[in-house]
Amino acid sequence: MELLKEARNRAGLTQRELARRAGTSQAMVARIERGQQSPSVATLERLVRACGLELRVETAGEGARPAGPAARTGRLLVWRSGGAAYAFPLEAVERIAEHTSPVRLPGQPPGTGVVTVDGQATTALDAAGRLGTEDAAPAQIVVVRVGDGRRAVVVDRAEALADETAIVPPPPGAGAARYVAGLADVGGEQVVVLDPDRFCG
Repeated sequence: MELLKEARNRAGLTQRELARRAGTSQAMVARIERGQQSPSVATLERLVRACGLELRVETAGEGARPAGPAARTGRLLVWRSGGAAYAFPLEAVERIAEHTSPVRLPGQPPGTGVVTVDGQATTALDAAGRLGTEDAAPAQIVVVRVGDGRRAVVVDRAEALADETAIVPPPPGAGAARYVAGLADVGGEQVVVLDPDRFCG
């Protein structure tokens, strides 16, 4: 399937990286790209999403859909920084740890550092600094999986797991940061959903 290969190449991913992000095997990605295997719509959607794109399937007889980015659904880990609510897709979250102050190593930019989580040194990022929020009171670390490993994101607190929730992408021209994946309504509150790879990149 040439389309998948083109999407993967445009995202700068290897077959192995794409497979890991989509929760499948590198062999399956290779077979699909060579046209030796036809994926289910769900598998194709996961692969395309892992490339940072949306898949929209229309069947004959469907009415016209409004133009613009398509909404998707997902489970979320909601967390706070400076009173504002943010979320990461739950599939990217490895664990939540108690806060330890990151140690800034020589050469690291402000707002970053290294913390030890589960006996492993992990690059840390201060969410408040990245988001420009004020009145932050860091108390926890959310460890997320990203393309080249994992990152520790220092947050005020992780507070909720949201079940399957609609995530609506920001409209074109909204001026949102490239790491904003969309908005979700969680318990009546608008939560900004962040793409961990882009947020931590």
